Amino acid sequence: MSPWRRVAAVLGRDPAAVRHLRASLIERRDAASAALAFELAAKLHQEIEALDWVTATQKVTSSGQADHDACGWWEGTLVTLAIRAGRLTGWTQRTCGAAAASRHLAATPPEWVAFAQRNAELAARLSV
Repeated sequence: MSPWRRVAAVLGRDPAAVRHLRASLIERRDAASAALAFELAAKLHQEIEALDWVTATQKVTSSGQADHDACGWWEGTLVTLAIRAGRLTGWTQRTCGAAAASRHLAATPPEWVAFAQRNAELAARLSV
């Protein structure tokens, strides 16, 4: 199978392709760690986390039709998800301190807190 087809299979959430890639990344991470290549092992661990996020069940709609913003914050990065008519319609990210982020986080609907937080963690890690 060509590399492009493997990528398409993973992005299409083909269970076998995802399992194979995840196992390969774990094997490479563990080998890097055993060889004391901890920076490489950390990067591979981040890739595993990103794979898990990309292939997770997507939550881009809610049962309600209300408009609101859902915010998540992690290590100086604030992510704002725009929910319009119950659907995720856009997102932004910006640098923001914890104190300034707190009012945005407090206004986030409870059912969106974990999703927004995970997106903020990923955004912060990818922006490094």
